[in-house]
Amino acid sequence: MKLFWSALITIFCATVTNASLPLCAFRVENIWYFLTEDGKEMCKPMILDGISHYSEGKFAARKRTKDTAYFAYFDTKGKELFKVNTSLPFHFNQGYALTVKYLDEKGTQRLYGVIDSNGRTIFENVLPDALEFSDSLAYIDDNNRKGYINLNAEFAIQIPDTLVGYRFSEGLAAVSNADMKVGFINKSGEIIIPLKYYEAGIFSEGLCKVFGENGFGFINKQGDLVIAHRFDEARNFVEDRAFVGILGDDYKLTWGFIDKDGRMIESYIYSNVLDFSEGLAAVQKDKLWGYIDKNGKTVVDFQFNDADSFRNGLAFVIDRKNRKAGYIDKKGNYIITFNRFEILIDFRSNRKFFNFQ
Repeated sequence: MKLFWSALITIFCATVTNASLPLCAFRVENIWYFLTEDGKEMCKPMILDGISHYSEGKFAARKRTKDTAYFAYFDTKGKELFKVNTSLPFHFNQGYALTVKYLDEKGTQRLYGVIDSNGRTIFENVLPDALEFSDSLAYIDDNNRKGYINLNAEFAIQIPDTLVGYRFSEGLAAVSNADMKVGFINKSGEIIIPLKYYEAGIFSEGLCKVFGENGFGFINKQGDLVIAHRFDEARNFVEDRAFVGILGDDYKLTWGFIDKDGRMIESYIYSNVLDFSEGLAAVQKDKLWGYIDKNGKTVVDFQFNDADSFRNGLAFVIDRKNRKAGYIDKKGNYIITFNRFEILIDFRSNRKFFNFQ
């Protein structure tokens, strides 16, 4: 096994913080292998139909037996914890996960349920609508009422039947009416920001993107417009920066980023972006990805065909021209490289990467 393992990955350095944390799962010749952040085996290799994601100490996978196939959650030692009655596995958030039953082949009609971290059913798959927990609350529609349940699975907030609820963040949640106008409620269920926007995100670092007559802008928790509606697209503020985009004459979106005063730090020069993480952001320019700091300075050159965000000092990248794939540090040095994989899932972001040979 050690010889075969060394044929799959190469470790250049193991000086990584939180090294025992799960890093990724990758498939070679239909066998799944698992890594921790120091490049060691997280658990023994497994034959699985597929792996969905990792969350709160568990990864979700589809397992096949002689007679059937099913979704189950596994711990970081590879032990199967429980099967789950779902057409698609969801992330665990604050000890709960959604389940879903597809009512048609395409999954356009569906009913939701809720399970706890031990796999116990809290709600059967009978809910017309439900969202994952965030900010200790989860939106559900149980046919009789709409609102939010708390971490005891008790209704904490009820909203009118004419409204639809969205995720709570920083104490506020967007709600929309039949005219698709969006406003915000607090944890008492009171509408504190009127329903007047065409679209809204979630609050992050005290600000939220909202779409008005002239595009996206940002409001604070009092509903004051603090950055004017002037962008065709926008992302949340992360580490005091938000990426914003405009559409060109060719209808292609290009990105720059602003600070919380709305000041443009870098103009619209990127074709794709990921949010800042640990002081750096992965951005794409001329079809290649690199990393910039919060002033727009290039820290790792544009050389990758794909790239992920930094977490615990490591980021996954693929450089197909030089036939390299693996985890780099913030100087662009490879710490772990992969010789090949059919699928790789970074367990920190749950992004999937395909076909590196």
